[in-house]
Amino acid sequence: MNSFLKISRSALVPQALNSAGSVGRMLSAADVSDCAPRLGGRRMVSPRTGITLIEVTFAIGVILIGMVGLTAILPLAGHRAQDALDFDTAAAMSDGVLKEVVARNLIRDAALTGVQNLSYSSGGKEFTVIQPFCLDPLLADNTAPAVYEKYDMSWFPFYSTDHDPLVDPSSTYTISPGFAGQPRLQRVGLNAFSSYTFPQRFEIARTWVESPNDLSELRPKDRTIPAVLTGLKATTGANSIIDGKRIPTGAYSWMITVDPDEQSRYGSMAVVIYQSRERTTDFPSAPVETANQNAAAERIALVGDAIGFAGGAGGSVQLLSSGATLSQLTSGNWLMLSRTTRPAATPPAARVASQVFRWYRVVGVDGEPTVYTPTNDTTVGGISVPASHSSNPRSNTTVWSLKVMLDGPDWDFSTAPSTDATTNSLTYATLVEDVVAVNEKTILLADFLK
Repeated sequence: MNSFLKISRSALVPQALNSAGSVGRMLSAADVSDCAPRLGGRRMVSPRTGITLIEVTFAIGVILIGMVGLTAILPLAGHRAQDALDFDTAAAMSDGVLKEVVARNLIRDAALTGVQNLSYSSGGKEFTVIQPFCLDPLLADNTAPAVYEKYDMSWFPFYSTDHDPLVDPSSTYTISPGFAGQPRLQRVGLNAFSSYTFPQRFEIARTWVESPNDLSELRPKDRTIPAVLTGLKATTGANSIIDGKRIPTGAYSWMITVDPDEQSRYGSMAVVIYQSRERTTDFPSAPVETANQNAAAERIALVGDAIGFAGGAGGSVQLLSSGATLSQLTSGNWLMLSRTTRPAATPPAARVASQVFRWYRVVGVDGEPTVYTPTNDTTVGGISVPASHSSNPRSNTTVWSLKVMLDGPDWDFSTAPSTDATTNSLTYATLVEDVVAVNEKTILLADFLK
């Protein structure tokens, strides 16, 4: 019976020619089913394709790791974007200040207060030099010259010319001869403000140095609506204001440093742009207990262990300063290097003429500052320093040390310590807070000469 059924079923299967031309039978679905392998009397079924729970778990883990990495770089991206905005605003502002200074002819003797011409004779020839100065109306015109211990507002930076950078400036100490005669910029203001009282000069100077392009902007949440500039509204009475007058936010301000060359024909003028600068500076009235109690707007450090600074590629330096001053310094900050190239020149006017000041941008900081107590009186952190006075040995103070990478022009360093005020050729660094950009150019100083 079974064979009959098999014969009958095969008889119904259509016949076909194989590749050799013989007649062959085409297999039906039932035949294929009959030919499927069997295991334990049951037909084997191919496994169903899909994703297991373990694979899903691993995939979620990979996605989470990527999202965590993306989240970590978002603050950095926002910081970089803000830096780019600051640089763009500061660059545009510095260009505007430069043009205004040239147009108004501000950098001339008649417009400044306190700038002194110095003269000396050498080789039968009379030389007239301009003392390096800092045009800073915000401080010079608004604050009475304040002096406490080694602080002196009449200079930039605001330290006396014989201050030891390795000693607390708020303390009383005996001067080390090797640190005397340091290069400084005279801090000056504008003659136009001299007839006003201190409060009046403060307001005039504030409106003068704040950028007119730094305008407050109101941007609505609906981005389809354009942003508008805020301004003052008209009022009635004697103090009425023109309707719609635009006012700056006060976030950006400027000062100018001028460094004449030895012949005083040309000089380097740098427009320094601040963001949220402190408008007043308070000096401590007694020795401080912590570093943040010392004035931090301008700090001074000794420079040594220089590498590079040839070919315009910048280089690296080691900074040393008192442990009683703030040591914070990050990438993007600015500092000014200063040095007297001919300290032994006579008379003193010739030494002033050989002072050099240049600005540099910090592009990298090598780790955190190291604070320690020096054990050697003439070597600190591997850098040779002038010997301290016998009444004030190095072991009585602390020093912070930090290696930084700078971007800027070439510089000639000298690390030879001096023993008197006539041979101080050390390089000093002025660390300035809140500076976002510096724009330097060469100017003609003929108007300064009397």
